[in-house]
Amino acid sequence: MSSAPEIQGPTATDVQPMLAERIGYLLAKLHQRWAAESVAVLREEGVGLSGMHFGALSIIDSAGPMSQQTLGELIGKDRTSVVAVVDDLEGAGLVERRRNPADRRAYALEVTRRGTDWLERARPVLLRAEDELLAGLEPGERDRLIGLLQQVLLGPRAPR
Repeated sequence: MSSAPEIQGPTATDVQPMLAERIGYLLAKLHQRWAAESVAVLREEGVGLSGMHFGALSIIDSAGPMSQQTLGELIGKDRTSVVAVVDDLEGAGLVERRRNPADRRAYALEVTRRGTDWLERARPVLLRAEDELLAGLEPGERDRLIGLLQQVLLGPRAPR
């Protein structure tokens, strides 16, 4: 798949040799590449938005109605960033802000039917892009990478 010209993630030549063994640097470069690629492939397939939108919508879809604050905690984003993501999702008709029956001052985010349909179209697009991103790894290496990242991020809670 080709990327849109204005959205280019880092390539192998963008990795600076003096930092090529620093985990933070490598993870940041990988994140930049994935962020750019997710936007590009979703746009190419006509499902728009980004991997961040996909992640936020997936969480709301999976966990059920929730506040923007809860969503922010779950995706690790500050209030301003979450508001922007939710505004995009609402503008696209993928989520609705509804009054929370437990707290009439608050709103709960709910996935719309259109949002469910979007997720169903976006999921295989992102899975194919992920397969391409990790194409240089053997299946066992890919599983090992995922396991190691889970172990670092989740510690003893990591699936085994």
